Amino acid sequence: MQIIRLIPFAGAALVLGATSSPSPPANAAPQPYSVQMHVHGSPSEGKGSMESGTWEAEQMGLDAIWWSDHDWRASHYRSVSRFGFENFTEDLGDGEPWAPMFDLELGHKGFLLDPKGVPPTFTLASMVVDSATPPDTGQASFQLQASNSASDWASFKGNFGASRGRARRFLASGIQLEMAILPDTLSADARPFVDITLSQHLVPGEAVAYDNVVLHYFLNNSGTTPWRDGFTYYIPVPYTKGQWNHFLFDLNADVAAGFPNSHPGDNSLRTISIGIESKNDALCIANYDSMIIHDGAAGPELFKRQARILELLENLKPQVAQLQGAEISYLRHLNEFSLSAQIPDYERYITESGYMDANGWVADTEAMKDVVVQRIVNDIHLRGGVVSYNHLFGTEGSPNPDTKEQILADLIANNLFSTDILEVGYRERAYRPLEDFLWVWDQLALNGIPLIGNGVSDSHGNGGVNDWQSRKNNFVSWIYADSPSKPDLLEGLKAGRIFFGDKTQFDGTVELTTPEQFDMGKIIVTDKTLQGLRFRVDGLVAGDEVKIISNGIPVRTHTAQSSIYNRAVPVPLPTMTDNFFRIEVRSSQGVEKVFSNPIWFVREVPARGVSASQFGMDLGGILSEKAKNMRIRNVLNSPFVGGGILFITGAAKNGELTLEFPAATMPWKVRYLNGISGNHQINGTRLTVYNLQGIGTIAINY
Repeated sequence: MQIIRLIPFAGAALVLGATSSPSPPANAAPQPYSVQMHVHGSPSEGKGSMESGTWEAEQMGLDAIWWSDHDWRASHYRSVSRFGFENFTEDLGDGEPWAPMFDLELGHKGFLLDPKGVPPTFTLASMVVDSATPPDTGQASFQLQASNSASDWASFKGNFGASRGRARRFLASGIQLEMAILPDTLSADARPFVDITLSQHLVPGEAVAYDNVVLHYFLNNSGTTPWRDGFTYYIPVPYTKGQWNHFLFDLNADVAAGFPNSHPGDNSLRTISIGIESKNDALCIANYDSMIIHDGAAGPELFKRQARILELLENLKPQVAQLQGAEISYLRHLNEFSLSAQIPDYERYITESGYMDANGWVADTEAMKDVVVQRIVNDIHLRGGVVSYNHLFGTEGSPNPDTKEQILADLIANNLFSTDILEVGYRERAYRPLEDFLWVWDQLALNGIPLIGNGVSDSHGNGGVNDWQSRKNNFVSWIYADSPSKPDLLEGLKAGRIFFGDKTQFDGTVELTTPEQFDMGKIIVTDKTLQGLRFRVDGLVAGDEVKIISNGIPVRTHTAQSSIYNRAVPVPLPTMTDNFFRIEVRSSQGVEKVFSNPIWFVREVPARGVSASQFGMDLGGILSEKAKNMRIRNVLNSPFVGGGILFITGAAKNGELTLEFPAATMPWKVRYLNGISGNHQINGTRLTVYNLQGIGTIAINY
């Protein structure tokens, strides 16, 4: 492994204190905007809503939320919608309009007793499969019995669930729940109920900022007026005793009535519960059967409804930009960042993967997943988006048991499916420390896969109020952009102009720049052996430890004496290796604060190519100044006495490239070879090629 030593300029010094006059960053126009780039709201399976997430972002002082709700959940792809009460569990696909295609679609759905158990004051509590009582449909139903000796209401219940959380729903769909209930024994002190637990919302007048709201339907003939108590909306439902009653609960209408300050669609149908509530030794006996969850919308239309809710939230809280992305997570976990995220057509992609047999079954799940995921990433790139590879060590619920070396080898082998960004910024994830994430990131770059790194939380809202600030994984990313709008943030993200860290510990700026105006995130093809480089951090606290990392190795450590670290040094670039540099900052107690993206200096274009947004070139004094809408695959400079030829190979769609030649060198001829076409303009030492289309090589004589 090559270790690079930094050579201090003669007379170079740290710029410290308020009286100093440091040089501004090379690109002073864009500013860093703080963004949470992996977070879930009501379209996903957690407790959080988009409203509660916006409250958290506002408290944290974030500029934007780039929502990454699970694509298949946000579109109700292969959700379960029926349960027949023939047994406590049924196969996942029973009664559904879809049939499993591979092993991840196998599993069960059914009811389990609430994990809180039976309250100690209950003298009787049971939930059984009852085939003796004539059912509403099928051969059986569930019978619940309960009696509570206390003078206050208490409940005994079972909760509906399904493998992989397929029972959960996004209420923007317009959800109705159909249920048959046979009330047998009940009174003013004992009654059957159905609970619908939804997402976290702000309810004015309550002691806590937000909590999960609940719709509580209970059988009652003595009154029909609903009321709210705290975060629960009580809805009496008239019934006929001794016969099957068929109910259709309109969840959206009842949420709107009970919690009018929140958007009813901004909810996840987290849990359906059936149960008995009782007091004063009263006994209740009731049967349940024939449950159907009715969707109003699904697929791309449901995803559009999320976008409309986000627009309303941004109108209410304009200080927090609301950006719709998606976590592509049905097969693997990747985040899409684009101007217009889309729901993949999994049905078509899986069918066309080449791994489905004549019976509609995929035996080799892993091979199918690789093909489909690569196709999805390619589609996102064609739309002008970028993709992150998420939680590389797995999650707490499903940690990857492999060593970091084994995981690195797998990532190199599959090229991370051509993704652009690696989720690096986790303090600890899947029981792996941040140092392991940094190690993999660095090693990928040393193996020719330089990736943009970001820091995220992956919060689902399960930690409650102030979770975004207090959770261990509370990292955010700062993206240099002209504004917090999606087009501007996407442009900065694609360029790698991003640093990440803990906003409760750091709220300054980080930059790496060169005299040639290349900055953090650039992948620069160069033939230099010595390169000027400036490292700058603003917003430090005395005692903070600033580390300069070169090729994965700390090569300089500085203890901050004031708020600014600003150091310009020449760095050697060994001719036989690629080199990269980045910054890490920790507090004097070792608390992780902020981490820059690298600036890379490479001898040839990496095998996966370089996007125009990240491309830089400094060959024989020929500098790239601007590039867009193309991917560079190779650069070769062939100088000879009196001139030379520069070859740039890549793929472009309306591409553009501006080059500045040394003062004594004039470009004089441009040819478009092997399938690429374009136009060009020569203005002295400046060459602009534009309207580039196709795949091929640009040959430039100078």
